[in-house]
Amino acid sequence: MADWDTDKFMSEWDKKYVSTNVKPGAPTYSKEFFLDLHTDLTTSHPELKGFNDAIILITGPARATACCAVSRADVVGRFFDDITADANPGDSEETFLRLREAITIAFPYVGMPTCIPACYGMIGVVQRKGEAYASTLVLRNGTITEQDARKGNVLRSRIYKRVGNSEIFGLKDHYFTDLCLRSNCI
Repeated sequence: MADWDTDKFMSEWDKKYVSTNVKPGAPTYSKEFFLDLHTDLTTSHPELKGFNDAIILITGPARATACCAVSRADVVGRFFDDITADANPGDSEETFLRLREAITIAFPYVGMPTCIPACYGMIGVVQRKGEAYASTLVLRNGTITEQDARKGNVLRSRIYKRVGNSEIFGLKDHYFTDLCLRSNCI
């Protein structure tokens, strides 16, 4: 892992792409805090091993340095760098893919601008280490199809089948048509 404050490439990358919108006075990234959180989560919940890094990035701790959900996606690249510091390219690629998917899942809920620094931070690490440390695997079609929308509607119907307020979906569709369509696509 490079020290982003002293490594010329990472420092310039961070200033140009990653931390451009960090609020003045925001806590700085703490390697020890995030690695301890990562270890604690793995130790206390072994079943989460392999997913704990993604959980940390989406939710972040409530009172300390946080991540995407609390507008501190600028720490994601540093965290990725830390947890893959000793990783071989294959292990780093797996971690990259998990974190990329966590960001992809979170962005509809927290907004794309909130997630961009996370993407750019991870890209910076890959630019420094090499493309073998990332994944370019495409997991979804490039276009949302009518079939995707149908599957989403069926899934939503099954999930909310026993809910007593299903009429809200018709109202949401009526007043928020675009949002409703896009929220149902899988």
